Amino acid sequence: KETVKSLSLSFGIYPIVVDELTSFDGIMELAKTTAKDIMYTNSGDKIIITGFYPINDARHTNFMQIEEL
Repeated sequence: KETVKSLSLSFGIYPIVVDELTSFDGIMELAKTTAKDIMYTNSGDKIIITGFYPINDARHTNFMQIEEL
C-alpha cells in the first residue's frame, strides 16, 4: 500500500492494490480490464504492466509486459 501511495504522485501512472492472484494470465487480464475501467483508453492502445510473480516468492519487480487493449 505504501508503494501505491508513492506512485500515485507520478503523472501517467495508475497504481492499484489487488487481491492476491494465482496466475500470470490473471494478472494480465485484470490489468487490461482495470485500464479500460479507470483510464480513457481506446481499442488498440498499449499499456505497460509491471509487477512481480510468483506472488509468494518475489519481493521486487521482475516482469514488464506491453499489452494492447
